[in-house]
Amino acid sequence: QMLVARDKVHPTAQPPTKSPARTKNRMTVREGESLVEAEKRLGTGTIKSCCFHVLKTAGPAGLSLQDIVLLTTKLGLKDWSAVKQPSNTVNAILSMDSAFVRPAPGRIKESK
Repeated sequence: QMLVARDKVHPTAQPPTKSPARTKNRMTVREGESLVEAEKRLGTGTIKSCCFHVLKTAGPAGLSLQDIVLLTTKLGLKDWSAVKQPSNTVNAILSMDSAFVRPAPGRIKESK
C-alpha cells in the first residue's frame, strides 16, 4: 500500500500501525476476571490501584471523582499536589479500564 504525500506517491511508505504500548494502556477486565484478579493486574502505587482501594468500600453508588481524590489523599495513597486537575486525571484514567463503571454521571464504582 502506498501513501500519498503532497500529491506524490512515496514507494516505500508504510501505513501507520497501532503501537503495542498504546494498546496495552487501554487495559480492560477480561471475561470472567474477578475483582481479586483485577486488583493484582492494577499493581501497587498506581493511580488505578489507589482508586480501586477506596472504591472497595464505596458501596453500589460508588464515589464522586472529587471524593476519590479526597479519600486517596486522606489515606496517604496519592499526593495530588502536583496535579492541576486531579478529578479530570482520575476520570481519564479510570474511564479506560472496565474494572470501573459509572453508576451515575460523575460517579465511579468497581465493575462487580
